[in-house]
Amino acid sequence: MNDKTVSDINVTMKNENDKLTENEKIKIVAVKSSDGEKISLNKKVFLEDNVEEWLRELKSAVSEEISELSLRAIHEVEVNMPFEELTQKYPTQVCHLSTLYYWSMEIESGIQKLKHDRKALSIQTNYLRDLLDSICQRKIKECSDFEWRRTIKCYLLPDADDIPKPHLVILNNNLPYGGEFSGSCPNIIVTPATDKCFLFIAQAIYDIQAVCLVGPTEVGKKETLMLPNVNPSVAFFMTVTVQLSSDWHFPQKVKSVFRTVSLIKPDAFWILKGNFFSSGFKGANFLAGRLLEIASLARNHLPSMYSSRFHLSSLISTVKRAFQIQLSRDEKSWEKLENILRPESQVSTSTSKASLGSTSRQSQISSGARNSLSAAHVKKTDLKILIQAIEESLSLGMDADTFSRFQTLKLVKINPLTVDDFELMFGGLDSNEQLVDGLFTSVFKKANRNTSKTWITLDASVNPGWMDYLVSAVSKNRMIHLKNGDIIYMNENVKLFLETDNIQSASPTILSKLGLIYVDGIVGWELLAKTWIKTRKNRKIIANGNPNLNDMEEILMQCFQTTIEGVVKFLKTKVKHSTYVTEVGMFTNCLQMLTLLLSDKLELAGNVHVKKLFLFCLIWAFGGHLNEEDRKSFSSFLLESRTNV
Repeated sequence: MNDKTVSDINVTMKNENDKLTENEKIKIVAVKSSDGEKISLNKKVFLEDNVEEWLRELKSAVSEEISELSLRAIHEVEVNMPFEELTQKYPTQVCHLSTLYYWSMEIESGIQKLKHDRKALSIQTNYLRDLLDSICQRKIKECSDFEWRRTIKCYLLPDADDIPKPHLVILNNNLPYGGEFSGSCPNIIVTPATDKCFLFIAQAIYDIQAVCLVGPTEVGKKETLMLPNVNPSVAFFMTVTVQLSSDWHFPQKVKSVFRTVSLIKPDAFWILKGNFFSSGFKGANFLAGRLLEIASLARNHLPSMYSSRFHLSSLISTVKRAFQIQLSRDEKSWEKLENILRPESQVSTSTSKASLGSTSRQSQISSGARNSLSAAHVKKTDLKILIQAIEESLSLGMDADTFSRFQTLKLVKINPLTVDDFELMFGGLDSNEQLVDGLFTSVFKKANRNTSKTWITLDASVNPGWMDYLVSAVSKNRMIHLKNGDIIYMNENVKLFLETDNIQSASPTILSKLGLIYVDGIVGWELLAKTWIKTRKNRKIIANGNPNLNDMEEILMQCFQTTIEGVVKFLKTKVKHSTYVTEVGMFTNCLQMLTLLLSDKLELAGNVHVKKLFLFCLIWAFGGHLNEEDRKSFSSFLLESRTNV
């Protein structure tokens, strides 16, 4: 087993209903992949003190279970079990192997019976269809032809104990099936380019030679090595990531030891076609071709700084995003369909905390929209989407308690540059080689254990020093590598964000795996001020026991309008900043200090008291980062404009 395919192990005790006593032993009864596929073990593995021993036993038990399931599935395929029943009965990995065996036997039988009739190879199955078309075009007449021998096939061959076991055969290589549990999620789309790579890798294994797989990111180098699932006695592989525009520089002494296999030019059409098929889109050939045409037009007509972004990984991300949108629409449509079929669910139970008037109003409008649109013969899908939009619009006018139906979100902000030693942030090893968690790893583990949604935001200037720790976290595998070799997979309820002012020092490898959101400077202090005032409760200023006619928010808005614009203009033109600052950032600090000073427990003496508190926050928020000389000029500027406050 490897650390990539098996993410967690289901552990049970002898009696799950009782607590574990001192004499009882924990035993492993099943393994589960990262995509949720589970395989029960006939041979139970007890967790003993020696980790190496029970891990070795676990690996052996999983391999034996996969081999037993594969033999059983192959025998049932031989007696013509329907493939629909096969997929329901066995894990995906076993179904792949049994399908490859059935395909190999049928094609070989067709070649032997009808050497000249190409139609004999057109069996009634859609599995391995593309490879079957390629075999028909090669005009194979004998099973000993090179074009057939170079194809990966599956046979039942006896082992040393004369027990039939599944073997993968390519050319002269007869490799026993390793039985490593890999789950059901396909990590690679098999294309003609990867088919050639399998041939070269098999030759290198046969010659006892190491393999170096070279190619750009997101083309499936590691998955190409893992896909055959063979178990040779010794094999050594290495993957090298290169960009299309750069040369591959590698020491000649090391390069001479390896058999180089190139994935420099992947079959983009085949890869996109497979992703469209796996996402459930109809017309995958048409969609893949059109997407490649759009990318080609963009590369040819856009400037070079933008055209380089239309690479294969970005196109795959586009397909995945389209699948997510389609999935979310299907889920919303299903929920609205239930509401349409059940009149009693017209009003959501989550609005029970709303006022009686708002709930009644929402019920009447939703019912009226449903009746009128149904009479107009509107499609149910359009009706569901429209009703959802109406209900969401109505919810905006409800009380604040109504929004309790929305799931809460926890936001954690971390600045990685607050420490000089990154081991304090991302963890390290002590003198006994034991893992010591850092700030980020502690927050990540805690968020991973919780069921609520958590957003972890790293707010700092981008540099390779700390971003290298997050390469695996932002990749499609979503995992964190710890210093002691352990791996923690990121749950779906945890999201990772990077907040920075520029990406000039960022690694292209990380940027290619991130979704970039650019926030323009349109958001100014005016919008922030209005939003902040709306979120505060309307308070009257009490002076000498009598409430003042002016609200505190009105006074603060007047202070903002008369001072902020001039202060920002002065700081942009008259002083030099020791660090990078923004108008929004300084004004946000001012609002945060005002929020603390203007607490509910504070008794305000009058309008002048509020203005003094604002002036205090203004000085520290906008002038706290200035040097001594600039502070003097800033003080003089405020004294000259003191009549504005």
